[in-house]
Amino acid sequence: MAPRSNKPNIYSVERELMTTGLCNGGILLVRNRETGKKLIEKKIEGDAVRAARATDEIEILKQLRNGRYITELISSYIDSDLRYASLWLEYCELGNLDDLIRRHAPERDPVPDNILLTGSRDNPDVRLADFGCAVGGPLGDLRSVESALRRGHPEFLPPEDPNFSELSDVYQLGLTILCLATLQRFPDRIYEPRGYSERILNVLAECMESDPRDRPGSDALPDKLHRQRRKVEPLPGGRLHIR
Repeated sequence: MAPRSNKPNIYSVERELMTTGLCNGGILLVRNRETGKKLIEKKIEGDAVRAARATDEIEILKQLRNGRYITELISSYIDSDLRYASLWLEYCELGNLDDLIRRHAPERDPVPDNILLTGSRDNPDVRLADFGCAVGGPLGDLRSVESALRRGHPEFLPPEDPNFSELSDVYQLGLTILCLATLQRFPDRIYEPRGYSERILNVLAECMESDPRDRPGSDALPDKLHRQRRKVEPLPGGRLHIR
C-alpha cells in the first residue's frame, strides 16, 4: 500500500523515508500541493498519541522554536479521537549523519540518524531532530527513553542506565561524535580516531566518562568543543584532511 499523508488534501507524498521508528509511525517526504515546498511528515500512531507523546513533542518543539540547531516545526495535527497524529517539519536536503558517514564508508551501518544537515555541502548547518522520546524536566518519564533506546540503539545507553540525567545526553553526544570521527557505529570495532588533536580526544573522553559527575555539563560543552576544533579540508576522492 502506497504511503499516505495524514493531510492528503494538503500534502502529496514524494517518498517514504522510514516505515516506523522508535517513537514514530513512519517518516515521509511530502510536498505542499499549493506552494510546492518540501517538508518532512512525522506520523505518530495511536498508542503514542494516547500516551501524550505527540503532545509532548509538539510542546518541546514550540519551546525550542527559535533554536538555531533545532528542526523547525511547521505545523501539526492530532486526530480528535487520538487515533493518529502528524508533525510537519523543515526538510534538510543534505540528509543526516548516517548519509554523511555512508558517503565515506558505505559498507558500515551508522546510527546517528537524528542529526540532520542542510545548506551548503562544503559547510552545512546542523539540525537536531526527533524529540519523540524527549522529557521536559527532572520529573519526566525517563522509562520511555530507556525503553526506546533498548529497542533501537542499546549501544547508546550510558553506563548509569537506567538513571538518566542531562549528563547522559553528554555521553550520547560523545558517542555520536566518535561515530562521525571513525566513520562507524559504536561500539562495533571501535577504535581511536586518527588525525585529531590530543585536546579534542580528551574532550571526547571527558564526555564518555563512566561517572556522570566527571563529564562536562551541557552548558559548558559547546565552548569546550569550539575551542578545540580544527580545520577540515576536503581532498580529491571525498576524503577529509584535518589539520
